[in-house]
Amino acid sequence: MKQIIKLFAIPLLGLFGSLLLHSCSKTEVVAYEKESLNKILEFKITNSPQPLLGAIDHTRNSITIYIPYYLGIDYLVPALKLEEGAILIDEKGEEINLDGGVDPIRTGETAVYRVKGTDGTVRTYNVAPTFLPFNVPLQAGYTTTMVDTNPVSKIATAQFNVYGNFASTSTHAKFYFTDKTSGKVHHDFVSMVSVLPSEAYYTLTAQLLPEALAGDYKVEVEHQGRRAPLPDMKVTYSQPFPTFFSSTASYAIGDTITFTPSSFGMVGSQGVYLELDRVYLVIQKQDATVPAGFPAALYDQQIAFPVVKQTRREVKVIVPEIPTGMYGSTAYGMVFYFDYADHTGFGKGIRTGVVDKSFEIKPKK
Repeated sequence: MKQIIKLFAIPLLGLFGSLLLHSCSKTEVVAYEKESLNKILEFKITNSPQPLLGAIDHTRNSITIYIPYYLGIDYLVPALKLEEGAILIDEKGEEINLDGGVDPIRTGETAVYRVKGTDGTVRTYNVAPTFLPFNVPLQAGYTTTMVDTNPVSKIATAQFNVYGNFASTSTHAKFYFTDKTSGKVHHDFVSMVSVLPSEAYYTLTAQLLPEALAGDYKVEVEHQGRRAPLPDMKVTYSQPFPTFFSSTASYAIGDTITFTPSSFGMVGSQGVYLELDRVYLVIQKQDATVPAGFPAALYDQQIAFPVVKQTRREVKVIVPEIPTGMYGSTAYGMVFYFDYADHTGFGKGIRTGVVDKSFEIKPKK
């Protein structure tokens, strides 16, 4: 019986040996994949009173900058440190020289950076400035009490003040105008002017843009990550003040003359140009200077100047075929008039440009 067991053990040991030799005879080599050197190692803001370091996530290729609510800067100036041999490139693939720094980022806006490694691979980072939460709710209003509820009416291009506990002089603010009729939300009606501190409140000064649409709106203001409702606002239009056409230049027949509202964007409200039917010039004989041989039949007539372009901010007209030479006037000897479209309600024959200096009309080029 013992002999039988020994004979059975010999083939079994041979089988184990065969398996062992087979498993040891084959070796698999896995190639090492070298990681691309195309990372941003450090991202910091250099124009802040306190250090601001970006939180870099190489997995998501994102950089988050946490901004304190009280920080009163409108632009962030970044400094980048890249991996050795890596370069920063623009959207066209051209290298950006970091010796002069990179473009500032407006507070609250995002940015994109592309880093090219030595092997040619490109990693794209998205930078997102984020405001740290403020535990005091924003309170704001059109009066210094900051709790007013009375609606206001403003003319497009007018400046207005908002008083509140903004806790920062940053002009990073946005207004939301919700049309009471349609429900549509507009966030491009306003431009920021300033935010000034005082002992009891901050004064935010803003200006309605000419492109703001007339209507009744619910209004909200957002500043440095906090948002608060304001009293309702009615936006209306007004006609621009007459402009003195104080040109000493010369124009050829076919050239363009541009009209703009007086002192737009500086003080008060200058009005806007709405849809026009036509523009014309009236020359009065007793108060105008005209070239020799000027036809008497043209006095006190409506000489049309064709409109070639019009926006809320300006109107461009073409000099028509009129006698060449020097023109000028005193008082209201030469006046430009606008005829507005009926639906605007602005009327016809609106005095818009008064010529109070001389200018020359030359032959067509």
